[in-house]
Amino acid sequence: MMRQRWAYIIAALAGLIAFWAVPALLAQDAEDFFDGIQPYSVPAPIAADTNTPEEAIAILTFAIRFAHPYENLTITYSDRAVAYTRAGDYEAALDDWERSLYFSPDYVRALVEMGCLYFRLEAYDLALENLNHALELDSDSVEAYANRGLVYARLGQYEAAVEDFTAAIERNPDLLNIFYLRGAAFFWLGDSRSAIDDQRQAIELNPDFSLSYSIVGFELPQVDPSEVEEGMCEPDYSIPQLTIRAQQSTEAGDFDAVVDTLTCILVRQPNHPTAQIDRGKVYYNMGLLEEALADYNAGIELNDNNLDWRAYEDRATIYRDMGELELALEDANQAVERATGSGQYIFDIGPYWLRARIYGDMRNYEQAITDFTVAIDNAFPEDNLAAIYGDRALTYINQLDYESALADWQRVLELDPTLITHRRTQRLPQLTPVPLKMLFGICKIGLA
Repeated sequence: MMRQRWAYIIAALAGLIAFWAVPALLAQDAEDFFDGIQPYSVPAPIAADTNTPEEAIAILTFAIRFAHPYENLTITYSDRAVAYTRAGDYEAALDDWERSLYFSPDYVRALVEMGCLYFRLEAYDLALENLNHALELDSDSVEAYANRGLVYARLGQYEAAVEDFTAAIERNPDLLNIFYLRGAAFFWLGDSRSAIDDQRQAIELNPDFSLSYSIVGFELPQVDPSEVEEGMCEPDYSIPQLTIRAQQSTEAGDFDAVVDTLTCILVRQPNHPTAQIDRGKVYYNMGLLEEALADYNAGIELNDNNLDWRAYEDRATIYRDMGELELALEDANQAVERATGSGQYIFDIGPYWLRARIYGDMRNYEQAITDFTVAIDNAFPEDNLAAIYGDRALTYINQLDYESALADWQRVLELDPTLITHRRTQRLPQLTPVPLKMLFGICKIGLA
């Protein structure tokens, strides 16, 4: 948890990139995004799923070899094609789908699956040929429309992709992945409103579908580039380009340039909560607490419903650094509540650790010990247990409980001997403050 501040800002800007599109839209171009999407396939037959792919292939090959000369082997070849696909042998799978079509020329599923495989092999013309044929045979094939839409999107034909995704949705309105993909296609067409609407629909179908939280939950008013103040930012730059530039400036260590670029984004899109919070993060790491607090206040007000615990944890840290302990405690309580799931599962111990420190600052040592203990008991391997034990040891010292403090001291030495510089004293040195954490955009609700 005690990571370098540079790493936090870089990761936070990666979260800002995630805000601006469905994840991965901005880290690569549109073609690469749709190339990374898996084709929409109908469920595999049970026969091909009962064994490992290799075992299934062996069993089905035996069945084919000893089949009756007049037996219809459509399903057997289909099953083996699925097994070959699971094994990653797409060419062999295509051969078996072709054989299944020999027995059943109107077998729509074979045509759809061949379209999927050709998509994976980047043979887009052949993918379209098979999917078109499938739709000629069955004009209501959801899988054919969905996969043809994916091919069109991969080819940059986003209007055609939207048409096919829409046709698939009309035939099955419960396909959240298709809403997600159509939203991505709308995004690349520049229709952010329709993109947001589709992501909302995906979330309604499955509230845990965190991908779609990236671009929903707030209004996105567009500002005419010609109205942008001269010298503030280049109007020809898109928001994604500006975001990438901010990340590059962060990696170069130029905080001022990061602030300028994030400010430019906020001029272009005033109601952009993630840019607001990420600029606050940069201000904090520049030591500008008032500016950081103003940005966090604005970002939280814009999108409180879709924020996870990190924004409140960050603002609590700012309040604590400013000596506003009551306000810090309020935000720490919010962070703890949002970081604790159903069944009291704790997604992140950070809010408990921070609240324990705040309680310690307020001299409420019993509550501090309780929260430190919760953090220790629920820590993940990557968490800095040594530092938490160190903080709890300091709190025990303030309670004059030297025996417990020494026990925690011993755990610190076992976990990280370098954290303690004066082993012979009973008082631990002041531990390094925890820097603000990355926000991961505003998605990841309920996720660690």
